[in-house]
Amino acid sequence: MGASNDGKCARNSTVFFDPSVDRTGRNAALVERTAFLDMLRREELVAVWAVAGEKSVFGDLHSNGFGGRRAFTRLFVSDGGALEALERYEIFEQPSPRQRLALLGQNLDALSENDGDGEDVEPSA
Repeated sequence: MGASNDGKCARNSTVFFDPSVDRTGRNAALVERTAFLDMLRREELVAVWAVAGEKSVFGDLHSNGFGGRRAFTRLFVSDGGALEALERYEIFEQPSPRQRLALLGQNLDALSENDGDGEDVEPSA
């Protein structure tokens, strides 16, 4: 918690604030709806929200086990009316056979250095 960060308008009313400044909790940008929508119309803008996520499968600590990674991003836009969801963008990174075997705790000795359906993916934790 810290000093106030309230955004005031010409009428001295609060139009923007982060409640975590004076309350326990996560940071959030809260904007007074009417002031926000008025500004969008005046500046001929639209609001855009980006939502992203990732699911990954990893082996034991200090192992090369990796089961793949799925990541997605979706944009939402609004000009003050309904929220419109744009097409979801999604990718999937497959593990190499070596990474998959390591993940499953299976013997890697049978694999040659050239076995695989591509290079090992560098997992990011």
